[in-house]
Amino acid sequence: MKYLDLSSADLHKANDWVQVALKLPSLLELHLSACGLEDYPSPISVNSTKSLVVLDLSSNRFSSVPKWISSLHGLVSIDLSFCFLEGPIPDYFGNTSFLEVLDLSWNHLNSSILNSLYSLNRLQFLSLSSNQLQGTISSAIGNLSSVTHLDLSNNKIEGGISEILQSLSRCCLDSLESLDMTNNQLSGHLTDQLGQFKNLSYLSLAQNKISGPIPSSIGELSSLKFLQILFESIIGVERTRG
Repeated sequence: MKYLDLSSADLHKANDWVQVALKLPSLLELHLSACGLEDYPSPISVNSTKSLVVLDLSSNRFSSVPKWISSLHGLVSIDLSFCFLEGPIPDYFGNTSFLEVLDLSWNHLNSSILNSLYSLNRLQFLSLSSNQLQGTISSAIGNLSSVTHLDLSNNKIEGGISEILQSLSRCCLDSLESLDMTNNQLSGHLTDQLGQFKNLSYLSLAQNKISGPIPSSIGELSSLKFLQILFESIIGVERTRG
């Protein structure tokens, strides 16, 4: 068996779901979304699970991210959204070097974003939205060289927006398609570097402390389909000086 989807099945009384599922040596995808799972079992041996590439445990009720996930070195996609996760983001996500999709949205994670996440240079989709993440974004975010969709909305992240865009411009000028940082504590003002993200189709920076003029380079975003930049203080569109 390569694909197992028990999503929405009532497994709240199952205490050995991990042991059973991971005994399938050829399993590639495991989907257990909305199964009523309330806690992880104790740590187990995962030597027989090298084949697993997709793990979906979304919409369950867990208290923390299990450390045994870090032993699944071949994982390409992890979905732990809507799982009531609390505390800091664990640093062992950095061990999943093949990861392309990581969704930790809609939880209660309350740490800063660890540099170990930024080391995942194959990551294409990263959603940490709707948590309680704090602190500033490290310049190490510039290591996300493959990212296409980045969603950090609805947190308490601080820092200058121009510095964040500068870091992103070092790695994903050609790849970034969606950037959502709505409802944080970002400050500063936008600069012409925004116009360098030629493939950006979705941009939302609303509900922050960003102010100043909108740079004229925003007109160079030829792929842009959705734009939301409601700032506390907008001075208008900055004109290009000839």
